[in-house]
Amino acid sequence: MEKINVVELLKDCPQGMELDCTMYENVTLDCVSTARDYPIKIVTKNGFSTKLTQYGQNVGIEEGKCVIFPKGKTTWEGFVPPCKFKVGDRIRRNGAIFEHTIKMVEKDLYVFDDLRSIPISVQDDYELVPNKFDINNLKPFDKVLYRMRDNDTWHAGFYDINKDDKHFVIGSAIVSQCIPYKGNEYLLGRTDDCSNYFKTWQV
Repeated sequence: MEKINVVELLKDCPQGMELDCTMYENVTLDCVSTARDYPIKIVTKNGFSTKLTQYGQNVGIEEGKCVIFPKGKTTWEGFVPPCKFKVGDRIRRNGAIFEHTIKMVEKDLYVFDDLRSIPISVQDDYELVPNKFDINNLKPFDKVLYRMRDNDTWHAGFYDINKDDKHFVIGSAIVSQCIPYKGNEYLLGRTDDCSNYFKTWQV
């Protein structure tokens, strides 16, 4: 029988995940390391730890059988890794632009706010969208709001250039606080704070 690379199945699983073990009761996953010989580390309820091979074999028994399995199972066949993302996360396919917001996790699916869904089993094809606005995405002549410091009034303008991490607005000097106009229109002429998502400056 072909041996299953358990490391590949467990590498994104959380520490403390319960496993069934043929050697001990109440075993949890401690970590999966880059160690060549024994990358899997499990811990018993008494705190005793054991290292296993990439195929889940006990130390020193290279030809032995796998001794760990998903909780309640006796095989790794059909194993679906725990959720990599959570409700509210914005994700996108690796390298893509279009984003999805996870509305719920239902059975083996991520369900998006537009009610489309993807299987959890393909989650490695997706990445988490950063929770901070990347000001480097602004292009010349993009409409922006800017001010110098907290409590100043927000003014409208057109983005000019980013030079040595200093941001310029057309017709103005260097500005320390610059955010897209779109989605922040309500701030024009006001001194209110913007969302933390857009704060690319030190706070």
